[in-house]
Amino acid sequence: MGRPHPGFGHRRPAQPRRLATEDDLRSISAAWRTWASDPVGWLSGLHGAIICRA
Repeated sequence: MGRPHPGFGHRRPAQPRRLATEDDLRSISAAWRTWASDPVGWLSGLHGAIICRA
């Protein structure tokens, strides 16, 4: 697999804030790579809005 996009700097904000350890980030990375290599894997980015009127 290729190199990550240069704009993907999630490690920088996650570690100083103690949101993730190096092991956590490696585990997350491995899970994403496993998902990406699965021929039936897919991703959905759903979003919506609720408009209320009185």
